[in-house]
Amino acid sequence: MTLIDGDSDIGSLDVLAQNMQAIKDGYVPKNKDEKGNIIDIRKEIVKLYDHTNLDIARINYTKTMTNDTMAELAKNKLLITELEDKVKESEEFLKSLTDKTIEDMKDLSDQVQEKQRDMQKEYITILGIFAAIVLAFTGGMTFSNSVLENIDKASVYRITLIALIIGLLFFNLLCLLIDFIRDINGKIPRKKYLWIVVNGLLVLGIIGTCFSYQYRWFSINENTLNPIESHLCFTDIADTNSKDMPVLFWQFRQFSGKF
Repeated sequence: MTLIDGDSDIGSLDVLAQNMQAIKDGYVPKNKDEKGNIIDIRKEIVKLYDHTNLDIARINYTKTMTNDTMAELAKNKLLITELEDKVKESEEFLKSLTDKTIEDMKDLSDQVQEKQRDMQKEYITILGIFAAIVLAFTGGMTFSNSVLENIDKASVYRITLIALIIGLLFFNLLCLLIDFIRDINGKIPRKKYLWIVVNGLLVLGIIGTCFSYQYRWFSINENTLNPIESHLCFTDIADTNSKDMPVLFWQFRQFSGKF
């Protein structure tokens, strides 16, 4: 029967069951033995019928269980496929999350480094500003002291020329320092019209001083003594007798006429 169930060309279990049913129902004992007794094999036919139906039922049950098992296997396979897809999606999500975390950490590290560079730029800017202030004040005070100390030893042309040249140098030095600070901080370049105007005025002042010295535009008596104390001392006035006062006033008028 297993062969019949496995090969449809041989037959069918349903047809076999129908045939066995027909044999059992249509059996009529006709044959006799040697003694003239009727040979009745009804019990054997019923027994064969029962065994046949039992095997058919067993085969059908086995087929049903096999089909159910195959269905469960297909269902489990589908579940396994879904689980594999979910695991794959989880792995991809975990990988993307890991990549995003690494990228965020890299961005955070870049931001920290950028902030450190900005802090360094700010420190350099602050130091540069203080250096410019110290340089300007130190140079200005030194130059002012030098000019004031030697103002009676040089002509006005020389003092003016030196003052303009040093002012030009200090102004351009400060401009270079400020431009350097701007470049470090990435700021936009300054407007150059102020630099051009100031440098132009200083250069015109230098040229004008040279021409005024060459053509003597300003007449200055170099022999005139600067300090009034060389002609008149107030302590001497206090110690001088009243009879010498007219002479002192005359000397003072003479000095005033020269000055």
